[in-house]
Amino acid sequence: MAELLSATFPADAEGQALLKKVLHALHNLTGHVNPRDGKYLLAPRRLNANRDTLKPNYRAIWAQCTIQYDEMERGASIRGGKEIRIGPFFLAKRFTTMDMEKIILHEFLHAAHFV
Repeated sequence: MAELLSATFPADAEGQALLKKVLHALHNLTGHVNPRDGKYLLAPRRLNANRDTLKPNYRAIWAQCTIQYDEMERGASIRGGKEIRIGPFFLAKRFTTMDMEKIILHEFLHAAHFV
């Protein structure tokens, strides 16, 4: 189950607005509404291993992921194939929930997609 590390997001208004977008993005991707423990059990539901050329264990890869804010991250990245990091660039108001969906999915696919 991917885990959202909510406490890593800044406590100011911009940080909390970004966290809210990430929460909505995760809900849209997984179908889970903000679980209290921050753990999203299901991998993004619109993925298809064959169609999307994903590794057969892409669900297990999702289960090992964390999603967190990282002040030192310039944009977004996935480290070690499991730490999705979102940086201060995305604090700007112009980024939407759909943008956050794309970012989370894009970073996850770096680990789950056959090269």
